[in-house]
Amino acid sequence: MANRVGRKPCLLYTSSFNILGYAIMANAVNVSTMRVGRFVAGMAAGSIAVINVVYLGEIASPEIRGALIAMAGIMHVFGNLLVCSLGPYVSIGVLCYVCVTISCVHVLVLCYVPESHVYQVMKGKHNEARLTLHDLGRSEDIEEELKFICKHSNELLLPVLPQTKDSHGKVATRWLIKLERKNIRGFFITSVLLCLQATKGRIAVINLAAVIFKSSFSSVDPDVGNVVLGLTELCGVVMTPLLVEQCGRRIMLMMSLGFCCLFMVYASYQTS
Repeated sequence: MANRVGRKPCLLYTSSFNILGYAIMANAVNVSTMRVGRFVAGMAAGSIAVINVVYLGEIASPEIRGALIAMAGIMHVFGNLLVCSLGPYVSIGVLCYVCVTISCVHVLVLCYVPESHVYQVMKGKHNEARLTLHDLGRSEDIEEELKFICKHSNELLLPVLPQTKDSHGKVATRWLIKLERKNIRGFFITSVLLCLQATKGRIAVINLAAVIFKSSFSSVDPDVGNVVLGLTELCGVVMTPLLVEQCGRRIMLMMSLGFCCLFMVYASYQTS
């Protein structure tokens, strides 16, 4: 969808579905309705997470691209912290309406952001792409950026072909172009990293943090411990944009995984 209708429309559509999902949960009268709302909001959140990275990666200049994408993680953790802080003290309906309000602000702000110049070049709108780069404060590298996009995105500049018998060969050619060795390697590395990140247990720990604190018979209130956990995670992601450009992506990734592994082993040893 991002390549067919544009990055900005996708952001607007998915954010609107996020509003719909939380509105359904806020007015849910039974568990089934709550599940439907959670499903809609979950689909929207997953879509937003993907298109956000694409959009930020395209509009940001190379000097700040890493830090800007890392800041998206800060907003994600901040949202979790906000829900963990309010959840124990307000009803589910009130909490969902807070999320609806934030999502409405998100949609209003998106109305004023420009479309990605990469998508505009893909659609042959070079003049619009130049204006977008000028509005983004990148006037000095407009032509260089456009040449780079055209050089490395030839397969994306091909027109969308209908699925007919005569066009099957051309469609296959388009997919073969996209599955070049360099793209396969990048796709493999990204897929493995994301799978490892999703299966390392962070989501389970965050969602069950209050239960874990309660089961440990700690003197700290479980809800307070949950907020402290969120603050700790927030401190970690705030440091990332400050260090990612100086240390490099690979070093930051290795350090993060190394410390995570070390402390998980320590925690397992202590509990055993």
